[in-house]
Amino acid sequence: MAVKLFASDFDGTMYFRMQTPPISPEILTAVEELRRQGGVFGFCTGRPTGAIRGFCEGIPEYDFLIGSSGARIVDRNDELIYERHMDKETAKAIYDAGTSSGYRCAIHVEGRFTMFGADPGDMPFASWLSGWEEIGNEPIHDVSVLTPSEEAAESFTKEINQVYGADITAFQNVNSIDIVPKGCSKGEGLKLIAEIFGAEHTYGIGDSLNDIPLLDAADDSFTFHTSPAGVQKHAGIVVDTLEEAVRIAARRE
Repeated sequence: MAVKLFASDFDGTMYFRMQTPPISPEILTAVEELRRQGGVFGFCTGRPTGAIRGFCEGIPEYDFLIGSSGARIVDRNDELIYERHMDKETAKAIYDAGTSSGYRCAIHVEGRFTMFGADPGDMPFASWLSGWEEIGNEPIHDVSVLTPSEEAAESFTKEINQVYGADITAFQNVNSIDIVPKGCSKGEGLKLIAEIFGAEHTYGIGDSLNDIPLLDAADDSFTFHTSPAGVQKHAGIVVDTLEEAVRIAARRE
């Protein structure tokens, strides 16, 4: 049986913070149907790999997890498959530029959000350190930046790509930004994991600008009617829900 591989974004695609429940129970049934038809399912997210499992109820088990926008990939047991590192001084310069602009920043270290200062208690998956010296030689995969608006995120994304574009790539996701080593993206992560699984057909879904590389890399791509027009242009199929897309994939030959 041909291997179908389905890669889903997480925030804004499966997880909706303002909804109750934030994850539709129907997605579990849809993923089970996909697996019965020879499919594998996983996530392709800007989150670090340690910020998915256990995050909330209703998350289906994954066969792979492409985290940090492709800079760190793990298997179903959270064992490392692939990783790329950022230069520590570059990461620090970007982090400092973001915080000096009043933005909330985090670095991805060993699959976790890592931040500096006192823990305010609102990021359960974050490690809080007193300073950069505590990181030592641990690999840094990503710098995440949260800005107050889409306009601020767009401007800072352009600035970071202009200044550091030889070594990194910054991807905007609404009012946040994920900054990863040059050559990493959700699309490159999908290609790598498809090769590992021997997938004959790939499917990808996402809702925002940072998902465009995933949509472009997938054999069949999905987004939502509510997604920005620029994202919809990169999707072959526009759907209402993630479970609708997974069921379409499951039923295709």
